[in-house]
Amino acid sequence: MPKWKDPRKLITVKIPSQEGSEVKIREGLFTGQYEKLTQEAETGVGQLIFAVAAMMEDWNLTDDEGKKLPITAENIRTKLLISDLNHILSKVRTDFFGVGRAGREK
Repeated sequence: MPKWKDPRKLITVKIPSQEGSEVKIREGLFTGQYEKLTQEAETGVGQLIFAVAAMMEDWNLTDDEGKKLPITAENIRTKLLISDLNHILSKVRTDFFGVGRAGREK
């Protein structure tokens, strides 16, 4: 029997407004993640923020004391500019809500 492995590609994207920063993000959501975001987020923007938080595996953003910030929807809301979010989404090969860049050329 084939062993399951995460089929989503992991990519690294720089955060334009934060010099030296980057995120590691998976391309796509699992069905359960999508279901959860449609149940818990009330607006399209809220769903988008939840989706990005669910796809992110890592980032190197820290607080003033050098402690790594957790990846949460609230930190995405309060730490990333909308232009940062748009930049990250432009690099992700997925098409939830018609926002991603499915089928883009490499």
